[in-house]
Amino acid sequence: KLAKRLGHLARSEQAYPEAIQWYQEAIRLLPSLSEEAAYRIGSCYEEGGDWSEALRWYQRSEQPPWRVRGRLAAAKLLERLDRVAEAEAIYEGLAGEPIPEAKAIQERLAALRNEKE
Repeated sequence: KLAKRLGHLARSEQAYPEAIQWYQEAIRLLPSLSEEAAYRIGSCYEEGGDWSEALRWYQRSEQPPWRVRGRLAAAKLLERLDRVAEAEAIYEGLAGEPIPEAKAIQERLAALRNEKE
């Protein structure tokens, strides 16, 4: 957990390469943190401007709640990159799931579709 905290500290100081190293160390030392750490690594890449790596890491998590958080972060990033069809596909995949975010996801999906018209 210390490695995760050091990752948070480095990220808060915008030292993204160091934060990524600490999060990867957290994965190595405590595999139960791997889902959260993958999401955090994705955010470091996004904040550092490496969007393709950010997308890859965001979509790596498969366990709740990090899977949903990662997919939503990926969809929002795709929207910013004007890759709206890909973002819509992610939203569609999440919209029907029994998750607390489903209503907000459905609303965002409807807004994107209205923007097309």
